[in-house]
Amino acid sequence: MATATALALLLPAAAAWADGQIKFKVVNAKTGEPLPGAVIVIKAGPKDLDDIQFNTASNGLVTTGDLDSGERTYTAQALVNGISYKKITGKIVVVDDQAVEVEIKLESLGVVVKDIVGKQIRLDVKDAGVYTFRDREQLQFFPNGVGNRQSLSKALRSVPGMVPDSMNRLHPRGEADNGTIYLDGFQLPSFLAGSVSQLLTPEMLETVKVRTGNLGANFGGGGTILDTTLRPAISGGGSPLSPTFEYAFGAEEFGGASQTFTIGRQIGAMRPGKDGKLAPSTASRAGFILTYSRRQSDDFVESPQPQRRRSNNTGTSESLLGKFSYRISRQMEASALLGSSAANTGVANRQGLDASYINRGQGYGFGGNKNATDFPRVNFQDGTSFTASQEILDNQVYQSDNNKFYALQLNRSFSPKLRGTFTVGGAQSAQSTTNNNALNYSKTTGAAYSPLTMPADYSIEYNPTTGLNYTQSQVQADFTYSNKGAHDWRFGILSQSLKGNEAYQFVPMSNTAANALLNLNSFIGTSLRVNSDNTTWPSMFIRRTGGYSAVYAQDTYSPTDRIRFNLGLRAENYEQNQLLVVPGSGRANYDSKRSDNAVSPRINVLYSFPSGILRGLTKGQPSVMRAGYNRIFTSPGIGQGAIGTNQVGGAAPLPVAAQTNDQIDLSLEQQLRGQSIRLSTYSKDIKNAQSWQQMVQGPQAGAYMMVNTGDAKVNGFEALYEIKPRTLEPRPGYLEPIVGGLSGYISYASSKSERQGAAVGGLIPVFLQDWDQQQTVNLGAGYQLANGGLASLTYYHGSGLRSSVTTAGGGRTPIDQVDLRVRTRSHFLNNLHALEFGVENLTNSQKALNFSPAGSANNPNFAGTRFQQGRRFVVTLSGKF
Repeated sequence: MATATALALLLPAAAAWADGQIKFKVVNAKTGEPLPGAVIVIKAGPKDLDDIQFNTASNGLVTTGDLDSGERTYTAQALVNGISYKKITGKIVVVDDQAVEVEIKLESLGVVVKDIVGKQIRLDVKDAGVYTFRDREQLQFFPNGVGNRQSLSKALRSVPGMVPDSMNRLHPRGEADNGTIYLDGFQLPSFLAGSVSQLLTPEMLETVKVRTGNLGANFGGGGTILDTTLRPAISGGGSPLSPTFEYAFGAEEFGGASQTFTIGRQIGAMRPGKDGKLAPSTASRAGFILTYSRRQSDDFVESPQPQRRRSNNTGTSESLLGKFSYRISRQMEASALLGSSAANTGVANRQGLDASYINRGQGYGFGGNKNATDFPRVNFQDGTSFTASQEILDNQVYQSDNNKFYALQLNRSFSPKLRGTFTVGGAQSAQSTTNNNALNYSKTTGAAYSPLTMPADYSIEYNPTTGLNYTQSQVQADFTYSNKGAHDWRFGILSQSLKGNEAYQFVPMSNTAANALLNLNSFIGTSLRVNSDNTTWPSMFIRRTGGYSAVYAQDTYSPTDRIRFNLGLRAENYEQNQLLVVPGSGRANYDSKRSDNAVSPRINVLYSFPSGILRGLTKGQPSVMRAGYNRIFTSPGIGQGAIGTNQVGGAAPLPVAAQTNDQIDLSLEQQLRGQSIRLSTYSKDIKNAQSWQQMVQGPQAGAYMMVNTGDAKVNGFEALYEIKPRTLEPRPGYLEPIVGGLSGYISYASSKSERQGAAVGGLIPVFLQDWDQQQTVNLGAGYQLANGGLASLTYYHGSGLRSSVTTAGGGRTPIDQVDLRVRTRSHFLNNLHALEFGVENLTNSQKALNFSPAGSANNPNFAGTRFQQGRRFVVTLSGKF
């Protein structure tokens, strides 16, 4: 599987051959009937360090991916309708640029058995990178994210080092960013922070490698790479993909519902080659696969209190992703990727916390900093009197985001040694905050709004209006050259440009809120505070242009079968121009620029032990040791807000600086029978560390900004133990075998981030690095039957982020969560359908994820105050035709 996976990264649909292929046909030796689901294992060749496993389709056919020429040994066995077939071993010669056909006749043993346990290939002894592999079946097997089928970030919670946070964020290995996405080899541009729509959902993906260390020079954008492949639109071999139609309808507690549809079809047929035999067609072939997902809920995001989670918290999210492929010739394939995601949600209101939060603020007044006992009651015009929370005052603030991306990709095989991938792509990202709050206090005093007569404090902090819109374009080229010897070269270029506009207006509803604007920064605060007429609040506009470019080269060198070097160099440049405009404020426009460059070495090594490090304990199973040093350059994200770095006095803020990270990794992975163990440790030395914060501290309303928090040192340790499932007999009429039996994992991660020195410019000392969760434990276990029914459970424990402190001088708030999934399947009208019952947060734990009253220097953070979402029941009906 390692060889096929590595090829898929460059040529996702395997359009062109550099070597040869084998087309297997497996039949019953007595009757000649095809045998679906037969297991064929091709033994490792001279350059391979792993065997490769295939399963035949319903017609008994399967075609391999590209293989090195020369003699190959294979084994074949089958289990059909409970009848086992005798295992055989054979040899075949692979010829360059040909699909060699072989018919395998298996003798029935007449023995009814439960399953086939083929050789399960788990240990990647070719890739020097430190990564955790997940495919679509694994993501859907365990109930991580069972309450939100759209959430890829929740589904990846099982990966060591990935710490989930509120508002759809992940903190990988002690850093603030969610990670950079590579989709079929295309580096997706960045998208606006705070977006709650799901750009990618688990149903859209075929595989994902979460790369956290030992990155090759071909990877850029940050220290964590989500290296994903989409479900294929056309087959890579002689057996065409069948038409696909899949559906899922879900009903959730709290007014929730979800719908997911996937359709796909391959257009074009096989035709005989020149020799009259069935071979991959030289005619053009095309195909597409399209996935649409929608979800709505009255408990859409994490709320500011553990109970009463539905106050102004209704939201909807839609995601669409399509892949269209066209095979021009045996050497060339073109593909188009089109993606879109959008969400509309209310900014959840504060309703007041219980007495246990008196020392930190019960959620009243500016930023929730006041308690019910010390916040004045408000007399309403109807004669009632309340301690006026945001809910009582009917605060209505809403956020929407809309993201789109496209990529046009051409895969070309120039020769058996040289391949290239050319991609032209782009993205558009928009986000806005609006409100339906009238500029008066009609529910209370009835007085008209005036900046001169505002109350001292008020639970509605601002009536915000913000809008951000960015457009990015990108050109990317990647080449690989293999001399069929020790060296594999890879080189490429990437050029990305961006332009965008941001607009902000905060109309404060109290003097406390107005002063908070002034205290932001003497330049920004004065600009946003009040116009010269003392009656209106101005808007601030930011215009940004810039770009990122990179060129890289690397050599993967194998002097022996056991050792493998990945040596590379990546040169990168990031530039940004920033213009601040505040009409009517009497202040001049400010234009500033920034440029950052880096030359980043990547030195990675892999050493394999074919019989394991401790042969007596591992019983001859292989193990792999990986080590590496990487310098990683991270350009700032788009939509950086109004506060940057290097501010001095009343000067306008400069654009955010690029982050650099010198990272050292050491990893040891051991394969056992049906199991694997991985131990990893790492150290990061980060300069100009980047973090996202709220533009105005305290309110829940999302106007976000990126800041440089200074330098940081991160040290971590990870352990992962996995039990892999077996390959069971495919049901009659199905292309895929069912992965079943016992599956499970246990992971532990320790990460500690410490600031090194002051923040850049010394002007933002309050911004702390709220990235690390010092202790994280994940456990998952499940069992799947041969008919597809399963039961699985996950447990997650985290020691809490820095922003989870809820008492003055107290410690972090630990998080615990148990999720459950039970699924039954039935065979109906030759199709597979499933009824699934899920429970998210079975124990109804509702601890603080983030807690940040206004004016708190200890806990400033991105999301304000957010609590775990409580227990949620979900019922889903799904199926495919």
